[in-house]
Amino acid sequence: MTIKPRLGLTLWGLIIAMLAVGMLGIYSAHYSVSVLEDSVLRDKSAELSVARITASMEAIHAQLVTALDHDPALAVSKLYAYPVSVHLDTIASNMVLLKGLDRYAATVKDPKEKHLLDVWVADTDNLARNEVQQAVSAIQNNQWDVADNLVAGKIFGLYAVSDQDSGALKDYLLKREAKNQQRMESDLSSITYIMVAAMLLVAIVGALDGLQLVRAIVMPLNQAVSLARRVASGDLSAQAGSVTSQNEFGELQRALGEMNGALARIVSEVRGSTESIASASGQIAAGNLDLSNRTEAQAGSLEETASAMEQLTATVKQNADNAGQANQLAEIASEVAVKGGQVVAEVVATMSAINGSAHKIADIIGVIDGIAFQTNILALNAAVEAARAGEQGRGFAVVAAEVRSLAQRSASAAKEIKVLIDDSVDKVELGNRQASLAGTTMKEVVTSIQRVTDIMSEITAASREQSIGIEQVNRAISQMDETTQQNAALVEQAAAAAKSMQDQAMYLEQMVYEFKLPGNAQTHTTQLIQSENKGIGVNKS
Repeated sequence: MTIKPRLGLTLWGLIIAMLAVGMLGIYSAHYSVSVLEDSVLRDKSAELSVARITASMEAIHAQLVTALDHDPALAVSKLYAYPVSVHLDTIASNMVLLKGLDRYAATVKDPKEKHLLDVWVADTDNLARNEVQQAVSAIQNNQWDVADNLVAGKIFGLYAVSDQDSGALKDYLLKREAKNQQRMESDLSSITYIMVAAMLLVAIVGALDGLQLVRAIVMPLNQAVSLARRVASGDLSAQAGSVTSQNEFGELQRALGEMNGALARIVSEVRGSTESIASASGQIAAGNLDLSNRTEAQAGSLEETASAMEQLTATVKQNADNAGQANQLAEIASEVAVKGGQVVAEVVATMSAINGSAHKIADIIGVIDGIAFQTNILALNAAVEAARAGEQGRGFAVVAAEVRSLAQRSASAAKEIKVLIDDSVDKVELGNRQASLAGTTMKEVVTSIQRVTDIMSEITAASREQSIGIEQVNRAISQMDETTQQNAALVEQAAAAAKSMQDQAMYLEQMVYEFKLPGNAQTHTTQLIQSENKGIGVNKS
């Protein structure tokens, strides 16, 4: 099996195992919690039913004892302002609640709980349906002595027995709840141990598989690194050896062996070919002549480029001048905007003064309201005094004088209101004038902005001229680029034919001989060199 499937199998195996362990833990925890919740809810419901029924029994007993206090022979009966039937009705309603004991008994499945509940039900039925009913009947028939004897005798004893029965049932329910809690804790401990064991097993299996993968990866990788280092040092005689592995690293070792053999063949052929490079140096003269002609053409293109650049420079200067004028106009517009801000500030101050006047008006109106209220009270007092005095209305005269005084104060306040209102109107008019001035200022701002727009139009025209100049530069540069490319091709030809190529060929031959080749490759290289030398000798002859 190759490394990729093994890695995938190991990874997915660990993931699936961890998911299985996690799902098992989650399911076990949820199951245990569900069981615990069911048992806790069942126990709590039973405890609540017992508590309710016990409370009803205690309420019945308390109402019976209180009902006996209504005996007319007792002095305490005179303290009650309601009849004894109130207690009897309460007893009857609690007797109805005792039927919940039967509903509770219908849901019980635990044998011991059912036995304790049956005992309690029997004692409760005997108490409620027999003795309590007899006591209630005796009270209703005014047989107070009979009722008192029943409550103090049988009913008291039966209540004690019923309390013992309910206490035994409560104790059993509490013990069962504690036992269920202990069982839940034990189940959780078991689940924890199982989870830990499963995780340890998964970790051990993963570690063992990981060790095998490491061995399958590291050993062939070390061999490949050793072979690559020998090749890097110039030793092409190294062999990959026998490779039996069919995984990716086996493929890597075989590929390195093939690469080593190919490098050995290439180096042996390069050794035989380095001496034949010097024969191409005769082509340099023609290439250099053509290069000279093309260089002259390139110089003409450069002159055109310089002329276009001069025009572009003049246009840029014009743009700079226009930009300076635009800057000055922008400063003027800024000053105008500052004036507009000052005018707006004055308008705001005027509006603030109007607001202050409005506050004063509100205060005066409050005074008028107070005076009106006092006038109403004085008028009421005058009416009362007049009613008391009858024909003699001295008090009414005093009140009337106060009313006239308050009326005068109201008139004075009204005058002040009028003055303030007039003042507010004047200030509003002033605010309107300020707003008009602000409008004029904003018109000046608009005019300045229009002038800036005109200058920007001139800048745009200059930019168009710049664009034309740049297009000329681009055409000249394109010509230069074409000429340069042709020159580059000629330079490559000239460089290929240069005399320095012979020196480089000799240097290359020295570098190639630094490689250590296998014996058969060296023999093949010697034969190639001899054949090349023979061919050169024939050509010379």
